[in-house]
Amino acid sequence: MMIETRELLIEIERGKIVPMKDARGMRVVCTRGVVWITQHRCTEDVILGAGQSLQVAACGALVVQALRDASVTLQAPVAAPRRARWRRAAALPRLQRLAGWSPRQVLSGA
Repeated sequence: MMIETRELLIEIERGKIVPMKDARGMRVVCTRGVVWITQHRCTEDVILGAGQSLQVAACGALVVQALRDASVTLQAPVAAPRRARWRRAAALPRLQRLAGWSPRQVLSGA
């Protein structure tokens, strides 16, 4: 069975961070709480409340920190029509790498 997804929901406790290596093209949506986002080589940080989002345009590292208990959704970039099938298939592994999560961790209880 193959499950395709373009989104990954991450729960973040207050004060905890979620680092991402290269989130270019992703949309970060704050669905609950408040998060602070800083990007490598960007001079301005962003604070998102519930219902707000950020389209990541820059390359490089991105750090999301919860100022209160929060939930964020990472949305994979929308692909051009002719490459959509390839991008959809690659979206979940990329989201998992960005968030430092893998199915092996869940299965092993790590």
